[in-house]
Amino acid sequence: MRREAWLILGMGAVVIVITASLLYTIYLFSQTQHDQDDADRTAEFEGTLPVEATADPGGEQLYARSCVACHRESGRGRAGAFPPLAGHLPSLYAREGGTDYLIDVVLYGLSGDIEVDGETYRGFMAPMAHLDDGDVAEVLNYSLQAWGNAYQLPEDFTAIEAEDVADRRDQGLAPGDVRDKRKELFEAP
Repeated sequence: MRREAWLILGMGAVVIVITASLLYTIYLFSQTQHDQDDADRTAEFEGTLPVEATADPGGEQLYARSCVACHRESGRGRAGAFPPLAGHLPSLYAREGGTDYLIDVVLYGLSGDIEVDGETYRGFMAPMAHLDDGDVAEVLNYSLQAWGNAYQLPEDFTAIEAEDVADRRDQGLAPGDVRDKRKELFEAP
């Protein structure tokens, strides 16, 4: 009788593992399909951006190296953890103090709950202060103009320069301080 119980228990475990693997495979496929749909939509705009609003290829490479794991190739982030950059960064840039805030996020990181379009994100962004000033500017300019963001930027958009980044260094901010700056950014008129 004991042997039969172990056999049934073992078969149950195998069924659970197979089911979990299948569900995970379905999840991965849906994420890949989602990213492909975004790529297809982005491809529709290929070649239609004005020259001054074309994302920098150097910034794209930096994004792929430093940002894609959390914010994904599509810039749509990961639900509940990492906020979208697509469709969101232009509104941050347009706010008074928005450029400084975006630079601070990259240099000093971000921690604590934030809300984007009614959804709460509880991820942690590590500081990227190891990037030089030019690299920070490039990855921000890429992100501000990629995924259709260029069409949402204000008409007076000017690219972030390495000098802008240099001016924000050495403030000694912690990721929680940057979250507090975000709150101030949204409280401002």
